[in-house]
Amino acid sequence: MRESNQSYKKIDFGFTIPEIIMVLFISVFLISISAPYAINWLRRQRTIVYANEMSEFMLLIKSEARRWGSSCEVKVIENERNYYPSSLKVNCESDSKDFSNIHLAQPKIPINTFQFLNRKFIVNPRGDIIGKSKVIFLFGYNTNDKKVIESMPCIKINVPSQHIHIGSYFNESSEPLLTLNSYMPNLVESNCR
Repeated sequence: MRESNQSYKKIDFGFTIPEIIMVLFISVFLISISAPYAINWLRRQRTIVYANEMSEFMLLIKSEARRWGSSCEVKVIENERNYYPSSLKVNCESDSKDFSNIHLAQPKIPINTFQFLNRKFIVNPRGDIIGKSKVIFLFGYNTNDKKVIESMPCIKINVPSQHIHIGSYFNESSEPLLTLNSYMPNLVESNCR
C-alpha cells in the first residue's frame, strides 16, 4: 500500500471577525441615520389617520343632529398635555340618551398630537354648520418639545355647501400662526389644500 502525501486544502465558508464587525458597524450607522425619519413618518401617518377619522366624526355629528332634530355645539377641549382621550367637546341638546352620548364615538387623539380649530361651531337640527366663515381643523404632532408646523393635515368645512375637504396646510406667510388656547383665528382657508 502506498501512502499518499497529498495535502488537502481546507475550504472555509465562514466569515472572519473583522467582516462581521464591519457589517454590524454599517448596519448600526444606517439605522441611526434612518430612525428619526422613520419615527417622524410614523407620527405624520398617525396624524393623517386621526384627521380622516375626525372628518368621519364630523359627518356623524351632522347626520345624528339631522336624525334627532337637535343642535350641537362643537369646541376644542383645551388640553395641552393630552390628559383626555378625546379632543372635542360635543354638547347636544336632546332628551335621547343615545344622542347625548355621541361624544363616545369620537376618535381618540394619538399621544403627542395636537389640534387647533379656527372657531367653535354649531350644527343645527338640519345637520348644517352655522356661521359665516369656513371651519378649519389643523392637526400636528410634537417632536422634542417642539410643535411641527410645516405641512400639517387639515380639514376644511365649507359652511354654505357643507362640503368636508381633507388636505394639507401650508403656512405660506412669514408671520407665525396666532394661538389662543386651542383656537387659531388666523388660519387661512386657502392654505388648506
